[in-house]
Amino acid sequence: MTFPPEIGFVLEQFLLILWAAFKSFWWVYPPFFLFNKIQKYYFYWINWDFWFARMKWIVVEIIPPRDLTKTFKSMEDVVGGLWGPMYYPANWRELWLEGQPQFYGGPLWMTFEIAATGGKIHFYARMPKGLRNNFEATLYAQYPDVEIFEVEDYTQKIPQEIPDKDWDVKGEDYMLLREDAYPLKTYQQFFEPQLGMITEERLIDPIHSLMEGLNKGKPGDNVWFQIGLIPITSKSVVDVGKVPAYRGKDWDGCVSVLTNKLAKRKAPPGPISAAGEWKKLTDATFIEKGINQLVGSNPPSYAAPKAEVTSADTNLTPGEREALTAVENKASKRLFTIWLRSVYVCNKNLPHDTGSWGAPRNYVHHLAGYNGLRFCPRTRTKINYFLRDRRLYLRKRQFIRRYATATPPGATFDYWFKGGMLMVMNIEEIATLFHFPAQFNPVGTPRVEFKKSEPPTNLPV
Repeated sequence: MTFPPEIGFVLEQFLLILWAAFKSFWWVYPPFFLFNKIQKYYFYWINWDFWFARMKWIVVEIIPPRDLTKTFKSMEDVVGGLWGPMYYPANWRELWLEGQPQFYGGPLWMTFEIAATGGKIHFYARMPKGLRNNFEATLYAQYPDVEIFEVEDYTQKIPQEIPDKDWDVKGEDYMLLREDAYPLKTYQQFFEPQLGMITEERLIDPIHSLMEGLNKGKPGDNVWFQIGLIPITSKSVVDVGKVPAYRGKDWDGCVSVLTNKLAKRKAPPGPISAAGEWKKLTDATFIEKGINQLVGSNPPSYAAPKAEVTSADTNLTPGEREALTAVENKASKRLFTIWLRSVYVCNKNLPHDTGSWGAPRNYVHHLAGYNGLRFCPRTRTKINYFLRDRRLYLRKRQFIRRYATATPPGATFDYWFKGGMLMVMNIEEIATLFHFPAQFNPVGTPRVEFKKSEPPTNLPV
């Protein structure tokens, strides 16, 4: 097929004009295409080099009483009470000019940690200094006999340039097996009923297995377990740059989709796309119906009798109904974005047992229910291919540094929205993961020996 020479000339002139415009104004276009990447680089730089660098972090040790009879409900209230002091969204100035992080719902976070050195177990919390008073007040309200001390950071007691010829490191982050809306097995399922009576004295506490595993460590073993807490709301944070609180998604929307699926309800129709509208307009039946309406010759329509409407819930099996209830119960409580990680550091010059490394992993598998936990292959200290030794060395260095600075997992430019390593859990699940074991005293674990009280008021002066 040939074109007349006039058309070829016009096309040639048009392309020349386009090329001249592109050469003159090419610099205008890249910012539009690269805006998302540039924004992530900017936020990463201002968050970690300015805001985070100004934060003063402290480590406090928590010494629980020797005979503790209340654990889960009290710890759930503690975690719920900490939500408020940590959550306050950033405004435009704080986000763009001061570097206050807002990628996950709130600028502050803290960690609960369990650390065993040579078989001696300690409970710690790591937090910004300004959060300490609120933390102590919340904890003392539920555990009046507990003792809290600011201590030296235990992660600084080992060489900071490991791994080396004398020290080795293993570590892994944990991730959920299913959607975040599915809950883990919580303490409500750990009670052992007897004669219709359920009390906290008759519970099967899986944290005892963790305590037992940590307590068997040798002098060269260091096993650390960290739970990071970041408060979020059930809605996306839309006030500041439309930054979402839940990994780029609306939590309520995710729960709604899942509950509709479990309840076998039809999801509400979404907005019709432009392609869908065009398909509808070009449909032969739609066109014929429109023509008949214009000429007034619509054939009589026959309405079939409506079928009897039955509730979708009546068609659910007992297991499906329980799963639906569990999802709805999880969504009804305060939410945190959390991370879980465990680290094993061993001194090769002292007696050590690498089997201690598996204690945290064994513990989290006790919580498998509608959801479960497994290690995340993207950050664990294992490399399978290509430059294995060098890459493994760098990953171990990065992992131990991330633990010591309480940095969320996978801190790269794009990690905030990748998902997987950051999980949404409610206060009931967090209290199940971290609490003080009741009436269980491993050898070497600090406990408050005597109850402290005020002197009698009638003492002679």
